[in-house]
Amino acid sequence: MVVDKIGRRFAGNIGRVHALAAIHDGSGSTASTAQGDDADLLRAAVVFLHASLEDLVRSLARRAMPAADATVLKGVPLAGLRRGEKFTLGELARFRGRGVDDVIRESVSAHLSRTSYNDAGELIAALEQLGLDASEAKTRRTELAAMMARRHWIVHRADAAEDGTGLLRPLDRDDVDVWIEAVAATGESLLAAMR
Repeated sequence: MVVDKIGRRFAGNIGRVHALAAIHDGSGSTASTAQGDDADLLRAAVVFLHASLEDLVRSLARRAMPAADATVLKGVPLAGLRRGEKFTLGELARFRGRGVDDVIRESVSAHLSRTSYNDAGELIAALEQLGLDASEAKTRRTELAAMMARRHWIVHRADAAEDGTGLLRPLDRDDVDVWIEAVAATGESLLAAMR
């Protein structure tokens, strides 16, 4: 079953996040709040944790979205075009001989390959739009939002302190555990609902 395959990939990705955190724990760092180089493994874990959540949601959306109604599909451009770009019969001609369902699936897949979920509200709205169970994401909204904000800071600002000193922001190991639990619980809830 496709959902089981998606679930195994998600569980494997969460396992990889745990492995990064465990390597950090075995690196000799004794502080609960890691700073500088000793936090880089935790930073990598946070980035990969967010990627794991996005991969899961995109995978479930690839399964659910092609069967969605026109209001959901309205925001999906024809494969090969950008959102909002109108298409002519000329663009449609490259799909000759293929069924409408195939064109929708390909267009959804292309759209999702460029989709990201950068804050908890965006994630919850996407789940609800697809008719997926967003209850656990709503319950864990605060933790998911904190993880997503930190991932954004790590990826786009190299986790540098805001004061311009060049120092790196400390990262609390307990926060990382809370975020892992929030993502794992949200993912398991989504997978259970899809089964």
